[in-house]
Amino acid sequence: MGPVAHATLVNACLPDRPNEYPIEELSDVLRERFEPPFLIPVNRFHFSQRVQGEQESASDYFDALATMAERCNFGNGRDEAIRDRIITGIRNDRTRALLLDEVELTLADAKRIVQQSETVRVQGRALAQALPVGRVVAQPNQQLKQKPKNWNQPRNPSNFKQRNFNQRNPNPSTSNQKQWNRRYRCTKRHDGRTCPAVNWICSKCNRKGHTAPACRSVSRVNTIRGSGGQAVITSRSRISERLMRCWV
Repeated sequence: MGPVAHATLVNACLPDRPNEYPIEELSDVLRERFEPPFLIPVNRFHFSQRVQGEQESASDYFDALATMAERCNFGNGRDEAIRDRIITGIRNDRTRALLLDEVELTLADAKRIVQQSETVRVQGRALAQALPVGRVVAQPNQQLKQKPKNWNQPRNPSNFKQRNFNQRNPNPSTSNQKQWNRRYRCTKRHDGRTCPAVNWICSKCNRKGHTAPACRSVSRVNTIRGSGGQAVITSRSRISERLMRCWV
C-alpha cells in the first residue's frame, strides 16, 4: 500500500486506527476514494454488447459476463440477464437454436448446453483431421480409373445429327438422282413420283410411265424393201403401228 492510500485510511478511521476495522470495510473506503462511481446505464450497455470472441472459450465467456453483471445492479434478475446474454452472444447458430428450443431454460442449463456443444465441435474437428490419414493408410494401392480424354466436353448436337444423316444416306446425290433426273419421265425438272407422265403411253416404245422425249429405249432400225425395190428404213414402233392398222 502506498503512502497516499495509507493516509486516506488514517483520515477515514479517525479518531480510531485503521487496524481496528475489518479488511472489507477498509477496501470499501479505498474503492469509494479511488474508483469512479458506477454508471449503471453505461455498464448495462456494455453488458448488452458483449459477445463471445472468436478464440474465446465458453467458460471464459461466462466468467466475463458474471464480472460485468456485478456493476450493472441487476439484483434478483442477474441470472436471467446473464442467461439472455449467453443466448444472444454465443458464436454458434446451432447451439443458439438448441437454447431457444428449451421451454424453461435456466442459467445452469444454458451453460451446460453451450459447453456440451463446444466439446462436440472440438472433437468432431479433431476426428475430421485424422480421418483422411486413416483412409490413405487403409487403401494405399487403390488406383482411380482413368477417364477417357475429352470426357467432360459437351456433345455437339449438329455433329450427332449429321452423323446419323450420313449413316442413313451415305450418298445423298445418288438417292435423289432418280427423283430429280430430267430424263426419268419427262424432260421437266421435278419429282418423278408426282410427274403427270406416270400414266401416259410413250409413242416411241408404247410403254406406260414416260413421254417420247424422255424415252430411254433403243430404237431398232429395220430395213424393208418397198414395192419398187427401194430400201425403206423404219423403226420398230412404226412397224407396230402399221401392223395394228392392218388388223383393224
